[in-house]
Amino acid sequence: MIPISGKYKLSLDRTNWKFGSLNINILFLAVIYEGVSIPILWVMLGDKRGNSNELERINLILK
Repeated sequence: MIPISGKYKLSLDRTNWKFGSLNINILFLAVIYEGVSIPILWVMLGDKRGNSNELERINLILK
């Protein structure tokens, strides 16, 4: 659905939801295409609060 050739902007973003006492924390790598963010990689950060750390971000990019 996305043309293979060309340059793209990437976005690294984290989202966090609370489900009862459980924290759902996901780190996403997305391609920005025509103003829309399309996730291409993601990793569950586990039951933690707050931001991702440098190692978690590096590991996502290296996948």
